[in-house]
Amino acid sequence: FKSSCFRSVYNIIVFCLFCCWWFYSLCLRFVIFVWVFFCILFCFFFLLLDKLKDILMAVLPITLIVAILHFTLVPMGSLYFSRFLLGAFFVVIGLSIFLLGVDLSISRIGALIGQQLAKSNNIIIVSVVGLVLGFFISIAEPDLHILANQIEQVTGGSILKNSILITVSLGIALLLALGLFRILYQMKLKNFLLI
Repeated sequence: FKSSCFRSVYNIIVFCLFCCWWFYSLCLRFVIFVWVFFCILFCFFFLLLDKLKDILMAVLPITLIVAILHFTLVPMGSLYFSRFLLGAFFVVIGLSIFLLGVDLSISRIGALIGQQLAKSNNIIIVSVVGLVLGFFISIAEPDLHILANQIEQVTGGSILKNSILITVSLGIALLLALGLFRILYQMKLKNFLLI
């Protein structure tokens, strides 16, 4: 009876020790995860502050001009003005986060792709990549879509939106490919423009 009782107490102690070890390791993992997360967040916070300053320098003058106009010449309703201020706040926050993401990912990927293209020194690959990038970057531009819509409306549909989009995108693609060609062969801009 004593040995079976001892064995069951021993099993309970081992089980409790195992549970304590598991809980400790889980807590330790959680603490390490939280610590790493806050370190990364702290680093991103300083990068975000830098972007926030840049965006504030761009948005604040427009916001101040609208505020001055609101209080002097063109008073708006308080609802519209508060919506404008809230929108300006969201523009600053959203653009800061967006530009931080661009700097951390897309710009670096673009730099690496550019280095590899320059190392290849193959004019066909550089031209094709320039054409494709130029076309898809310009076709995705929202301002170009707005302009094409306005042209289609002003001309009464005689110039279609898609024809404007494709024509402008092909032109940008061709000029980007030519620009990459000029950079690759280190041609002077003056001579290049005379061609």
